Amino acid sequence: MISFETLPFDEAIKFFRDKTVLTPDRYRQIGAEAQAKAFSLAGVARMDVLTDVYGAIDKAISQGTTFQDFKKDVRGIMAKRGWKGLNPYRLETIFRTSIQQAYQAGHYQRQRDLVKTRPYWQYVAVMDGRTRPAHRIMNGKVVRADDPFWSTNYPPNGFRCRCTVRSLSGSEMTREGLAVDRSPVNVADPGFTSNPGASMGHRLTDDQFAALKGDPERWAPLIQRTFESYKRPSARNVTDYSHSTATLWPKGQKAVDLYKTSLLGKVFEDPLHDPLVLNEPFINHLQLDGRERLLPLIEEMVRNPYEIWLQAEKERVTGKIVLRKRYVSLMRSGKGRPLLLVAESASGQWTSYTYVYSSDSKYLDGVRN
Repeated sequence: MISFETLPFDEAIKFFRDKTVLTPDRYRQIGAEAQAKAFSLAGVARMDVLTDVYGAIDKAISQGTTFQDFKKDVRGIMAKRGWKGLNPYRLETIFRTSIQQAYQAGHYQRQRDLVKTRPYWQYVAVMDGRTRPAHRIMNGKVVRADDPFWSTNYPPNGFRCRCTVRSLSGSEMTREGLAVDRSPVNVADPGFTSNPGASMGHRLTDDQFAALKGDPERWAPLIQRTFESYKRPSARNVTDYSHSTATLWPKGQKAVDLYKTSLLGKVFEDPLHDPLVLNEPFINHLQLDGRERLLPLIEEMVRNPYEIWLQAEKERVTGKIVLRKRYVSLMRSGKGRPLLLVAESASGQWTSYTYVYSSDSKYLDGVRN
């Protein structure tokens, strides 16, 4: 049985809340590393159902509610949505696997923090009639924390896996008469061969983070595709630029004030039926360099973009993985120059946007890529 008395703790909550909700077809487009940062349910293509089930699991992780509470919440969701696609057994599998994944991701982060003093990790299985044979074989085995084994075999290693990892110091190894296993057996089931906790990245000191923020190669894309990969036309061949009738705002603080009175808190739905919240952190971090004049174009960009891109990126130093959605709109300004608007969101929240006036199609295509 999974105990909920130790939940919630900050790392587990953060791990789950950093996930991006994706439909199964979009989930399959990204690699195993990026899938650790996504939430999806096979056979559930409706974003409203996925988002509601995600919220119910988040409630269970953050409040420590039981499976019975979760089942009651999801039944209410399914009745409200007029949907009957999740049977009780599958609901329990989704619940227990999600809870265990979040808990173990947080557990991994805490163990990484102590790795200098506790560099040995022991695999611990629940030894009963439901334990998988491979997990039973690994029970009690000790593998160094820096062994590649843990990048593909840190629990959970399958649906309803109850295994965990215990960290040990050198003195504890000696006292318990343990030795390091240098040829550990791979135990992860298909679909579980990545370490979810590693997707959160390693913690940095303030100085390290300051240096990393200025690194132009900080993020490496995990989906190596361009607009040409999807047979999208080059900017030089685009003729269907949109023509917005929105009145641009004045520069500076007046635009910020207008955002707070007319856009803050609004939720727009994009063509994929995903919600996008216009939040306060976005406007508070916006540099007042003229781009703020184009804020009235946000709604048109979200509701009718030229392209939407989903990209998984890995932070080069820490190993943290993020999923970002980028909206691209191609417009004509009043002066006739092409205007490229690019906006970015993460977890349904607006994070940044920029625009480029240019007639150089190669430059515009470079920005799209």
